[in-house]
Amino acid sequence: MFNTLLQASPANPATANTWSSGIFLLAIVVLVTARLYRGSRGTRFSVSRIARLPAIYLLLTLFYIFYYNGSNLYMEITVSVLLILVGLAAGFRYGGSTEFFDKENGVHYKRAPYVMVFWLAAYSGRVLLEMAFPALSLAQLAVNLLLAFSTGLLAGESTHIYRKYKEHLAAKAPNAH
Repeated sequence: MFNTLLQASPANPATANTWSSGIFLLAIVVLVTARLYRGSRGTRFSVSRIARLPAIYLLLTLFYIFYYNGSNLYMEITVSVLLILVGLAAGFRYGGSTEFFDKENGVHYKRAPYVMVFWLAAYSGRVLLEMAFPALSLAQLAVNLLLAFSTGLLAGESTHIYRKYKEHLAAKAPNAH
């Protein structure tokens, strides 16, 4: 594949698809590396930051369900809702190892390693399924269900992060006695 990428060029229609796949994979690697780096080293806390990713995933889940709907849309919606709930419980459970710390420019947090690993596995699985089987309806269903689980996982983690943020602020506040 790498040899083909080296010979590929966007101007050559025969290799343009390989070229775009290579660029897509490079973008995915950069995105995943940046997310893992920020998650493990810590990032500044903001409510919009922890709410943004679950919201994007929810929109993507809804888009994929309605755009790539299979023969039984209602069953797919039901299973997706159940997987969002399972992911929510998992994110809530495994988001507990989130750490908060103070820096000169505000409160920062490190994401839970278990959630980052689950997210990475689900994300990688979705990308591989989409690339390997783009027209297969079973693969599209699996992508939809992985998105639903990831949505719940990230929402559960975000809820837990917010709760731990409030506890962190309460622990820093002087006693009112």
